Amino acid sequence: MTWTLPSVQKVFVYLLVGIAFTALCLGDQALSPPVIAVCLAAGACSWFWEPPRIAFARYAPLWMPLTVAVLLSLLALVISGILAFSDGAIGLVLYLTGAKLFQRERAADHIQLAVLSLLLMAIATLFNEDISFGLLFLLYVGVGLINLTLYHLRLQAEQHPQAASQTRGIDLNFLGFLGSLALLAVILSVALFFLFPRVSLGILGRQARSPVMTTGFAEEVSLGAFGTLKTDNTVVMRVEFPAGVPPRVESLYWRGISFDRYDGRAWSRTLDRFIPIFPNAAGVFDLSASSLIPTAPDLLLLPLEQLIYLEPLATNTVFGVAPLVEMEWLERGGAATVQQAWQRQNRRLILSETGDVGHSLPRQVPHLYRARSRISRELSPRLRRLGHAELFSALDPVQQAAYLQLPADLDPRIPALAEDVTAGIPDVFGKVTALQNYLLENYAYTTDLPDPGPEPPLEAFLFTHRRGHCEYFATALTILARSIGIPARMVNGFLGGRWVAQENYLAVRNADAHSWTEIPFGPYGWVIFDATPAEANVSQRQSWWDPLQDFYDSLRFRWFKYVIQYDLSTQRQIWRQIQEMASAVAASPDREDIGAGFRRSLVALGQTLQQNGLPVLGVVLITGSMAYWGRRRRYQAVRWQDGGWILLATAGNGVLLGSLWQPPPPWPTWMVGLLLPSLAFAGMRWIPAALPKSQQRRQLISRLYLQLRDLATAVGIPAHLGPEACLEHLRHSDLPQAQVAIQFLERYLEVRFGGIPLEAGELQRWQQQFRQLRQAWQPLAKNPAITSRRAT
Repeated sequence: MTWTLPSVQKVFVYLLVGIAFTALCLGDQALSPPVIAVCLAAGACSWFWEPPRIAFARYAPLWMPLTVAVLLSLLALVISGILAFSDGAIGLVLYLTGAKLFQRERAADHIQLAVLSLLLMAIATLFNEDISFGLLFLLYVGVGLINLTLYHLRLQAEQHPQAASQTRGIDLNFLGFLGSLALLAVILSVALFFLFPRVSLGILGRQARSPVMTTGFAEEVSLGAFGTLKTDNTVVMRVEFPAGVPPRVESLYWRGISFDRYDGRAWSRTLDRFIPIFPNAAGVFDLSASSLIPTAPDLLLLPLEQLIYLEPLATNTVFGVAPLVEMEWLERGGAATVQQAWQRQNRRLILSETGDVGHSLPRQVPHLYRARSRISRELSPRLRRLGHAELFSALDPVQQAAYLQLPADLDPRIPALAEDVTAGIPDVFGKVTALQNYLLENYAYTTDLPDPGPEPPLEAFLFTHRRGHCEYFATALTILARSIGIPARMVNGFLGGRWVAQENYLAVRNADAHSWTEIPFGPYGWVIFDATPAEANVSQRQSWWDPLQDFYDSLRFRWFKYVIQYDLSTQRQIWRQIQEMASAVAASPDREDIGAGFRRSLVALGQTLQQNGLPVLGVVLITGSMAYWGRRRRYQAVRWQDGGWILLATAGNGVLLGSLWQPPPPWPTWMVGLLLPSLAFAGMRWIPAALPKSQQRRQLISRLYLQLRDLATAVGIPAHLGPEACLEHLRHSDLPQAQVAIQFLERYLEVRFGGIPLEAGELQRWQQQFRQLRQAWQPLAKNPAITSRRAT
C-alpha cells in the first residue's frame, strides 16, 4: 500500500498541529470550551479545503484583509480590557494556524505550519506542566522530524520535477524507517537533556499554574449544606522524609489553619494577632516563637524532617506536622522576573498567635520547602495529672474568652449531653476522651449529607440524623468541650495520605482534607483529639486500581522532580549518586566478603523472584514473545508495526513492574525491565547481520554489484545511474535474463541499505547466476546497435 507524498505530508502536518493543540487544551484553563469547539470545526473544514474542490488562487486575495481585521479586533479587545494580553496573543496564534491550514499549497506553507505548531507548543508550556505534556512533547518531536524529512522531499520534488517520479509513492516500510530514526532522535534528545550541563538553575521550576480548586481544604467552614460530596483524588501535596519515614505515616495530621468562633452555622477567626518571621543568613525561618511548641521540661520531642512539594492551592497556608520549629524555602528556578526576584528578597512568614503559619508568596505557583517539626510522644500519663486551671496557663484573657465562646442560641441539650457523658470523670483529659469516644461509638461518618431543614446543623447532627462528615464531628467535640468549660478550637488540614512506595513519598490528596479538635494543656501545648470515625481516613481504603494510581502519580512526581524542576543541584545530586554507586562497585573487599556478598545477592534474588512470581512470569513471556517476533522478522524489512509492538511490550513490562512488583523495584530494575523487549527484538533481528561473516558477505555482494554495473554499461545502460534508477531502467528493457539482474538489485538494496543479512549459501547462488547473465549479455555488448535498442 502506497500513498502520494502530498497526502502523507498533509496527514503528518495535521498530526503535528493536533499534538500542539492538544497540549494547549490540556493546560489549566488555557482555552475555553467554545474556543476549542471553534478551532476543531475550523480544522475539520480545512482538511477538505484543497483542489479539486476549491482553487487556492481564487481565495488568496481575501486572506490579507481578513488577517488585518482579526489583528485589529484582538488589539481593540485587549486595549478595552475585555481580553487579557496573553489571551489575545494566543488567539492570534490560533488564527494564524487555522488560516495557514486553509492555504496548504506549497512546501513552504507546510513548514510555516510546523513553525506555528512549535509556537503553540511553547505556549502550552505556560499552562501545562503535567506529564501529559511530556508524553505529547516526545510524540511531537518524533512527528516533527518526520515532517522535516517529508518537507525536504517535497521541496526537492518542486525544485527538480525530473526527480519527482522517485518520490511519487510512500509505503509503510518507508514510514517505519522514518519512525525508527525519529525514535532514536527522541532517545538521544532525552539523554542529552539529562547529561548536558545545566548553566542555570532552570526556568520552569517557578512557572505560574492555575490553583487546584479543592472541595476539601478551605479557609472557611460552614455547616448545613446537604447532598453527596464527591471524592476528589487530585494530589495537592507530596512529602518526602529525608531523615527517615516516621511510624504510621498514613495517619499524620498536616495542620493548616484554626478557627475560634462558631455562630451556629459557620466557623471564623477572631484571634488575628501575628508576628512576621524573616529568614536568617542561612535562609531558614525560625518558628520557635510558635504557641504550638510545648515548654514542659520533662517532655521528649522527636525531630521530623519533611520535604514538601506543594501544588498551587487557593491559600497561603504553610502545611506541616505540628508543631513546626523551622521552615526553609528551597529554590527551584534561577531565571525570574523582576517581580519574582523582589518577592524572593522580601518574603516572610506570618506566624499567628494561634500557631498558624502563612507565607507571602503568590498562590498560583507550586512551592517546595523543607519543614522541621518536634513531635511529642506518650503524653497521656502527663495530661491526666493536669487540673482545669492549668489549661489556661498559656492563654491570655482574650484567648480564654475566644476558646470558650458559644453561640448565643445554643441548644441547652448540648451542654446537658456533655455533662451526662463526662459525669464522674475528674480530670480534663478523661472528659475530652469520653466525649471523643461517645461521638466515635454513637455517630456514623457519611459524605451523603442529610437536609437539616429548619433545625440548626449541629443540633440536627447530634440529635436527629446522627451522621455527617469530619466538620460535623470536629464541631461537635469542640462545642461539647466548651459547653463544660474546657477551651477548644477547630482545625482544618489534611489527614494522612497515600504512601507511594515506587518513589518513597506520601501523596496527600484533596480527599484527605480533614477537620479535628485541639485542646490546650498548658506547658504540654495543644493536643489533637479526633472524634471522626476511622472510615473518614480515605488513605486506609483499598481498591484494585490503587497500584495503577500510585504508578501514575509516581510518574507525575518523577516528571515534576526530574524534568520540570531539573536544575544544576538535581543534576549534581544524580551524578553524586552515580559516583557513590561506582565507588561501591570499585571497592576491593577480600575474597571472603565477595563470596558472602554474592551468596547474599543470590538469596535476595531468590526471595524477590519467589515473592514476585506473577510479574516475573509476565515479563519473561513478553520478552520471549518479542525475541520470537525479532527472529521472524530477521530477513524482512523493518515495518512500523515492529515499533508499535516494541512500545506495547515496553508498556506491558512497565505496568507489571509498577503495579504488581513488591516491594517496588529500584531504578536499575526498572530500566532493565523496560529495555528487555527492545533488546530482545534487536538482538534476534540485527545481531546476525552484525557478525563478522555477515559483514564479509556484505562486502562481497558490493563487489558483485560493481561487476553488474560494468556489465550493464557494456549493454547500453548509462553508467551514471544509481542502483534504484538502474533497477527502473531494467524493468522497462528487453534484455535477456533481465529478471535476474532485477532480483539481484532488489536484494542488494535490502542488504546494503536495509540491514538485512545474506543467508548462508546465498552469495554462491548469485555468483553462479552472474556467470549465466554474463554469458547472455556478452554477445550483445559486441553489437552496439542491437544493444542500444534492447536496453532502451
